[in-house]
Amino acid sequence: MTVHIYLTDRQVAERYNLGGRKKSAATVWRWVKAGTNGFPTPHRFSDKCSRWLLADLEAWEKTRADRAPRESILRAAEASAEARQPATPAPVERKKRGAPQRRAA
Repeated sequence: MTVHIYLTDRQVAERYNLGGRKKSAATVWRWVKAGTNGFPTPHRFSDKCSRWLLADLEAWEKTRADRAPRESILRAAEASAEARQPATPAPVERKKRGAPQRRAA
């Protein structure tokens, strides 16, 4: 018999070490809304009860782990390409001098 384990939004946030309590739950829902890298959608049991199946989260983690080495190699290649490009000097801003101010006697 298969046992299904469901997690709340706060438990999901805790699993991924996201900020404070309210902030982290909001981040999880932001991931769902944005479809961040295939983040799994929750199972809805009622209008106010949504839970994530642990197996879905573990499958998502596995796809992220498989993709992570390729993404880090691409990021490193992009960073080195940017480093090789000659830097253009930033324009220098000079302050305009106004008329000298006189002191009151």
